[in-house]
Amino acid sequence: MDYIAIIGDGFSVGSKGSGGDPDAWPSLIRPLLQRQGHVIQANTSAASTYGYIPRGPEGRKFHDIAPRVVGKNTDVVVLFGASRDKTMLPDGARLASLVSLTMQRVQHIAPDARLLVIGPAVMGPQPPDDVMQVRDIVREQALAYGATFVDPLAEGWFTSQELANDKGRPNPAGQILLAEKIAPLIAEQLAGAPAPPS
Repeated sequence: MDYIAIIGDGFSVGSKGSGGDPDAWPSLIRPLLQRQGHVIQANTSAASTYGYIPRGPEGRKFHDIAPRVVGKNTDVVVLFGASRDKTMLPDGARLASLVSLTMQRVQHIAPDARLLVIGPAVMGPQPPDDVMQVRDIVREQALAYGATFVDPLAEGWFTSQELANDKGRPNPAGQILLAEKIAPLIAEQLAGAPAPPS
């Protein structure tokens, strides 16, 4: 059994607005990983109001969520998102410190876990400049902590609006695309994870 922790924003929720929805990518990756020989248990916390900085009264910071889903036995931690964290700009130093705090907390809880940082992601072929700035800050911090950083903006994951729902988040086809892209990334992290104690 491989243990995965997923913390995400609105791109990680399905039709019910939860990261645990059966049509959201955190659920859809299970059969894809099983085909590659990985039986996973995934603890997920995601919502459209989550980010390295919370949004609104229902918002939560990623670093506050981490202790809920990450444990000492976690093999891979996935952090996905941050597009709404552009509201912190132009205070990039403050954002960088909150991103750093998140990764520090994850490493404190699960020092042997691999850290996969994805995002931010937005719909459309032309990401706004402020989202690109957020991307640069998150990437810099991820690399500083030895994480694997994946850039949906540069890779053009969501250049087609056909993958968006009416709230500007991935529709069912978009969630399938995310699962197909993220499952191999998690498998790569698991392949490099330390073997469990005998």
